[in-house]
Amino acid sequence: MTGRLSLLAAFMATTSFAYSAPVSRSQTESRAVELESVDIRPGRAMAIDSRNLNVASPEREKLPKEDFSAPYKKKTAKARKTIAGNVLQNYLINHQGLRNVGALLNDQRMVRLNPDLRNALRAEGASLSGARDGMMPDAKALDDKDAALVARAARLIRTTDELNREGADLRGQIADHNARCNPAPDEAAYQWCLRNAARLNTWRADFLKRVDAHNAEVRAHNEEAARHRTAWDTFVAKIRDWEKKVDALINRIERAFDAETETCDYVSLGTNGLCIYNCELSGIRYWPKDANDSCPAQITIPVKGPEGVKSH
Repeated sequence: MTGRLSLLAAFMATTSFAYSAPVSRSQTESRAVELESVDIRPGRAMAIDSRNLNVASPEREKLPKEDFSAPYKKKTAKARKTIAGNVLQNYLINHQGLRNVGALLNDQRMVRLNPDLRNALRAEGASLSGARDGMMPDAKALDDKDAALVARAARLIRTTDELNREGADLRGQIADHNARCNPAPDEAAYQWCLRNAARLNTWRADFLKRVDAHNAEVRAHNEEAARHRTAWDTFVAKIRDWEKKVDALINRIERAFDAETETCDYVSLGTNGLCIYNCELSGIRYWPKDANDSCPAQITIPVKGPEGVKSH
């Protein structure tokens, strides 16, 4: 009966599937991972080529873990309760720099600053706090997307592992079939081989169909994960810009505590007849003209104590 059977081809030799454990993340690092497709080539044997199935968490730019905390640790309030799994929301809610700003604005040395400077610093602190609150909806949306991608990646990894195990089982059964049926020793064996070949061919067709569907879902996941990483990195850059302003305000408050005067550069003449200046610590200030009824290009004004002219 040699040659009477249309036998299944033997599987190609393959390596085993493996993926890396999740890497540790910084405070603002996305947890989403990309997967690689199971490589099935229907025109050949039924092997799953797992040589390119390694899965790893993506590397990304990381924000410093403690951007502003070191100088003020003894002054800052206890961190607010974190939200489990929400990387960006937790980072913003418990932002060390903003807590440092709050501690400085409530420092007893603030009362020694002139009212205009004190009010300007407090207004900027409130503005930065409001900007942080304004970023929270986007942070939540990105955290939610990140969590969904992580969950889907875990499911796809499990499916990939299951497909590889099933493929190994199918490959082994086909090898056994070919060994027993090529050729079949007698008519009874030949009839069994016909039934077994039909079973294995049906299994193979169904298996390849499920692998194709899995690979399509993996490709869709990878595309969505790539878009997510771009949105994540863009948002982290926005946080960085905001943090620069927080850092600058901390520096201004510290300088104000230590300084006795500040330098102001002339901007223009106000409609109220006062000179408008941009001051290094207190920002825009209004000041009377000098004895020559003019506005000097630059003036030096006191930082501490009462002030004769209000800024509005």
